[in-house]
Formats: sequence, C-alpha cells, structure tokens
Amino acid sequence: MPALTNQNALKLGYVPLIDSAPILVAEHLGYFEEAGVEVSLSEEVGWATVRDKLIHGELDAASTLIGLPYALHNGVGCYETKMSIPLIISANGNVISLTKEISKEQLNNDDEVSRILNERAAKYNRKWTFATVSRYSAHLILLFQWLNKYLKNHIAEIELVFIPPQLAPDLLAQGMIDGFCTGEPWGSLSEKTGAGHIVATSYDCSASHPEKVLSVPQRTLQHQEGNVVAMGNAIQKACAFCNAPENIDTLAEILSQRPALKASPDDIKECLTKRYANSCGKLHPLHKFSGEDINNPSAEKEKWVLQGLKEAGLFRKKIIDTGQIMNPDLLFK
Repeated sequence: MPALTNQNALKLGYVPLIDSAPILVAEHLGYFEEAGVEVSLSEEVGWATVRDKLIHGELDAASTLIGLPYALHNGVGCYETKMSIPLIISANGNVISLTKEISKEQLNNDDEVSRILNERAAKYNRKWTFATVSRYSAHLILLFQWLNKYLKNHIAEIELVFIPPQLAPDLLAQGMIDGFCTGEPWGSLSEKTGAGHIVATSYDCSASHPEKVLSVPQRTLQHQEGNVVAMGNAIQKACAFCNAPENIDTLAEILSQRPALKASPDDIKECLTKRYANSCGKLHPLHKFSGEDINNPSAEKEKWVLQGLKEAGLFRKKIIDTGQIMNPDLLFK
C-alpha cells in the first residue's frame, strides 16, 4: 500500500483521561500504521475545545463524551455540525463521590437529608453543590439517576456545576462542592486524601452504559471514509488490548506519560485493577473497553443516551429522536 500523504492524515482529538486509552494505545503500539492510515493525535484541554475544533474543521474526528455529538448534530448550544458515531470506545468508568461529612446511610432518610441541606446552607452560605464534567455526558445522566434515587424531593435545592475532572478532589477537600460524578481515578484520589468517599459507580446506576465514542463529522466521512474505517479498526484493536488484564502494566505506563492526566502509573494501575460489584454482586473492573458488544453502536444505546439527557433537562426544546447518528454499518457490517 503506498504511503499516505500529509493531506490524507486524519487529525484525531482526545482529552487525556483513562477511558481515552485506546486512542493512545493505537498510536503507541503502531496500530494506525498497521492499518495503513496516517493519524495525528491532538491532545485537547477540555470538551469545549473538542467541540469547537470539530465544528470548525480543525479536527477530523475525536474521542468524545457520548452526548456531545448529539448536541453538535442538532445544533444544541452550538453551530450545527452533522455527525456520525461508528464506534463506542469505552463503557462504564464513572463514580459518584460524596464529601466525607455525609454518609450514604444518611441519604436514606428524607428528614435527615433536609437537615443536612439546611446545615450546609448555613455553614457554607450556598446550596448543596454537585459537580460533573459536561452537560452532554454519561456523567450527567448517572448523577441525575442517583439524585432522583436519594434526593428526589430536593432537586431544586441543589446546584449543579461543570468543571474539569482533575479539579474535583481539591474542590471537594476545600468545601467548594459537596459531591461529584467523574471518571476514575478522581473518586479514588479523593478517598486517598480523606476528602470524600465513593457512594455509587456506573454499575449501580446503568451497567455497561456507553461512555466515550469515536465522533466523526459527516464531512470527514464524505472525503475520507476509507481512512476513517481504517482508523476505527485500529482503535477497536486497541480497545481489545486495553481490556486484557495481562496488558494493565503496559497500559498504565502509556497513560502515565500524559502529564495532563496527573496520575502516576501506580494510581492508574490501581484504578484499572480495582474491582466493583455489579447488580448481581459479581466483581468487575470499572472500565470496559471491549467484549460483550461494548464497541458496537446501536439504537438501544442511542435511546439510553437521549432519554437520560432529556430526563436531566436537556434536549427539551428540540425534539431529538433515535436513529440519528449511531452508525454500526461502517465498522460492524
């Protein structure tokens, strides 16, 4: 196969997080080159940057939050940019952490919840505040599922803020927030410092939910569909590598080389090897990158995303139906 020119190279954006691991593995282990596609990785500071670069054509594709391509595709809060999701990169991976000043048991009593809300409002002169990473994320869906279980009668008394996940443990320790929903390792790091404790995981809320996806503008597919398919196949191969327990040491080392992640190989390895109970009590790793039909886009997964975001208060002014952008035919024919 002839070498691709720089004009054909795909610029692939990502935010340095554990569940973006397949992107980094595909580059580090040469999977893109093996697939015959030239890919240039672009590390981004946050999801707003990823969104804007996808809109303006500065990225040809990106690993994104599950809800972001739906906002782009429908012009919700941004310029409309038609999108496609040919691959789900990861599932699960999220935790909900609460300040150590409040126990999970206290949340089972509504009178106790009212007392806590009033006390914290007086102590900190603010509403009970929860943080998550974006309006268009599985994190927001999971957080609202959890809030509706424990704090359903007090949703109006809770303030929601959006922050980079790296800031969550420090803000919790400083008393600026009372809880957060992020991917790991931020919940575990807040436990290590004694600031908070993990009270729920992806398994408790929606096991095997889609988390990060390969988001591709339709204009990229129109001009470089063959290269997108090759890139997607390389990332899918990397997903299988990331999911294999025997590769954890290598995976932790690759991830730790990204300074923005702010986590040591030991912290990352601990996060990847830690086991969490599902609804049947069986222990599993929190992050899933492959197996059990994880990577295949489907109408059922799209329905979960859109229903969850609507229940969290999004996409109410514009009707957004399923069957829009999850595209299993590109890589899963």
